[in-house]
Amino acid sequence: MNGEFSADYKTDIEERVNEILIKSRIIKKFPLDCFLLVDEIGKEIAIKLLPFSWLEEHGMNADDVVNSKDAEAVEFCGRYIIFYNQNMPSVRIAFSIAHEIGHIVLGHDIEHITEYRKKKDSRLKQLYEQSEIEANYFASCLLMPEAIINRLKSFGCRITKEFLQTSFGVSESASEIRIKTLRRNSQRYVSYWTRDKSLDNAVLLKFADFIKKISPRRKSYEEEYRYEEEMQEERNRWLAEGY
Repeated sequence: MNGEFSADYKTDIEERVNEILIKSRIIKKFPLDCFLLVDEIGKEIAIKLLPFSWLEEHGMNADDVVNSKDAEAVEFCGRYIIFYNQNMPSVRIAFSIAHEIGHIVLGHDIEHITEYRKKKDSRLKQLYEQSEIEANYFASCLLMPEAIINRLKSFGCRITKEFLQTSFGVSESASEIRIKTLRRNSQRYVSYWTRDKSLDNAVLLKFADFIKKISPRRKSYEEEYRYEEEMQEERNRWLAEGY
């Protein structure tokens, strides 16, 4: 395992995240509220959030149930509980929850992930490491969508780790890693620029107010008109398609 995965799978993760963002009736701005998102998508795939303290309040030791200091998804008969460490900084809690959502949404084998964390079975190591890479990328895409970042950059924002921390409510380490993945995408991930952008455009349309609010660039009347015209065309198309 070298920490990389195929562009095709990368695209799949980005599209899954875009679909979640587009369909959500709750998430309308960033920083993204993972608690609200879990409440929403949990109605479809039965996910519940509980802090580690809940285990202690019910006579259980957190170390006997979860095998992570941050968060862990546990499956019971097709239902999922994401246990999280309520004592961690809020930005770390958000990323950890988004990471565990990724495991569930991407269809990872939760049982095998849990088993590896407990026993460090070498036969499960490759599956575990690949699942972790994909869940981390899912969390980065969910909390810091590439389409939005690229649009902000085109509007004059300097995409620094400080900017990502302030605008998207992520940790310093998460912002540093995201900048690296964005740089790799622009340098070698050619399919990003040639693929169908309809989902990206729908995300931009939905979060247009957020983009406009934090964009430092004051567009000219012509640019503003052209941008609004493009957004209206996209809005009409999505309405026609039933979104």
